[in-house]
Amino acid sequence: LSGTAAVARRYGVELRNLNRDGFEEVSVGHPYVMKKVKIARTALESDVIINLPVMKTHIRTLVTLSLKNMKGVMPGAEKRKSHRLGLDKAIADLNSVVKSNYVIVDALAGMQGLWEYPHDRVEMGLILAGLDPVAVDTVGTCLMGFDPAQVMHLQYFAARQGRKAVLSQVKVVGESLTKNRQNFKSSYEVLKSRYGGIRVIEGKDACSGCYGELMGALMAVKQFSNIDALSELVFIIGSPDVKEVTDRDKTVVFGKCARKLAHLGSFAKGCPTMGDDMIRVICRTAGIDADLIISSRNHARDRRWGDTKHLLKK
Repeated sequence: LSGTAAVARRYGVELRNLNRDGFEEVSVGHPYVMKKVKIARTALESDVIINLPVMKTHIRTLVTLSLKNMKGVMPGAEKRKSHRLGLDKAIADLNSVVKSNYVIVDALAGMQGLWEYPHDRVEMGLILAGLDPVAVDTVGTCLMGFDPAQVMHLQYFAARQGRKAVLSQVKVVGESLTKNRQNFKSSYEVLKSRYGGIRVIEGKDACSGCYGELMGALMAVKQFSNIDALSELVFIIGSPDVKEVTDRDKTVVFGKCARKLAHLGSFAKGCPTMGDDMIRVICRTAGIDADLIISSRNHARDRRWGDTKHLLKK
């Protein structure tokens, strides 16, 4: 449907479906969370990797650009493992063993929010390219109206190289970044506006890690619970002032940044708190069966994977 196969035939270019490729397990030096990771053999044996992401927001990582796009070189089970271990840190580990030589971001039209077409489409009319994935993703994040400091996998990967992902360290040529900057709506913003009743108190240190894990947890509970229990709860992430928390009957506190407010309600540790841990403390507070929610979500994921496996044979 994309026309890729027709173009490949026209120019005599071989197409490879990496989901059907052979895989090799490689070790990650000084890992954050993944000591070993399985990578498609084609990617490992390539002399040059040109990374072609589309500019989009993401429910778990705030944005998805070149660094997150590299997840395409992992098999499905390995992708799921990266979510379980901590997606942002896993992306940093992955990019340390399989590296983009050149990045070309399709920013002709981006997608924001929950990727619901056509109202989440953002017309940009741009192509973004560069040799350094950190630099490209930093500029791409700024073009979307976000602060690179809030994109944790970008910061984790930059830290592995002894630097920070900041715009002041990037030389931008071509079109003006300022004139082309747009304010993409994050998945979190759209989730709150389209699915009302969710009450979240966000401190200044709240990052994409906790935002992403919380959205995944909330959507799972809403999808697989028969009662509207979430409207009775208050969720805290980041480090807000204690005065902002007025309703303390059913308060749920998440993550390292909010630890000082743990006494206000149920608390789940982590940086970020993992999604399953969030689900369990939410369900315990709301009186819902957490095991049922988690098993139902896992079953739905497996079913979606099974429903699309036939596409890999084409």
